[in-house]
Parts: sequence; C-alpha cells; structure tokens
Amino acid sequence: MSKIYFSIGIILLLILELIIGYFFQRQYADIMGTENIISLYVCLLVLNIIGLYYANKKTEIIKLVSSLLLIFIPFYFYITKPDYTVDNASLILANRFNVKVTHMQNLNYEDNKVYVFFSELNYTNLYYFNPFNGENGVLGERY
Repeated sequence: MSKIYFSIGIILLLILELIIGYFFQRQYADIMGTENIISLYVCLLVLNIIGLYYANKKTEIIKLVSSLLLIFIPFYFYITKPDYTVDNASLILANRFNVKVTHMQNLNYEDNKVYVFFSELNYTNLYYFNPFNGENGVLGERY
C-alpha cells in the first residue's frame, strides 16, 4: 500500500513541476531549452501512471529515475536561469531606445543565446537582449 502512495506522490509532484516548468518556459521564452524537460516530465508522468497498474522491476527503476529528476531539475533551473525575463528585457530596451518592442524569437548571437525583439513602430528594426548578462543593442534590420 505504501508503494501506491509513493507512486501517487511522484505523479502529483511531476504534475506540479510540469505546471511550474510551463510557466518558467513562458517567462523566459524557452531560452534554456525547458521545452525538452517538459516533454521528459510528460513521458515520466505517463510511465508512472502505467506503473501504478503494473508493478515490476522496470516500474521501480522508473520511480527511482523520476525521484532523482524531481530533485535535480528544479535545482538546475534555479542555478542556470537567466537574470532577465522577456518582460524585463522588453522594458529595458523600450527605455534605452525609446521604442516599444515585441519579442520575436531567440537566436544565437556572438556565441550567446539572446532574445530578439522587433520595433512595433516600423517593424524593421531588430534588437537583441542577452538575458544572462543584460547586454543589449541593435541587431540590424529585418528583411
């Protein structure tokens, strides 16, 4: 009976971390590749639900892996998260360049992952913002 409670606890924690991961991904525009981690959580969630009905050695391994990831991944996100969210970056660029900007995508720029914004005023100017160190500037013109 305690194994069932343990499995249900893992499932509930996976759901909780899945929800938190989704909001984390939206806040930082998936700059760290959290989309892959969310996919992993969904797979583990399905495997743990299946494991509730079929108790064997493989389900014990799934429970162990799930438990380790439930501990490791939140710490990884916390340690490696950027200093600036998309909203922070947008405000900083708007104040610096006196233009309203909208997040377009993420790119690799000078060996760093950066947020890329376009100007809502003329839609051609592109701006970049490095969320890890705050470096920003004009990327160029679009098209």
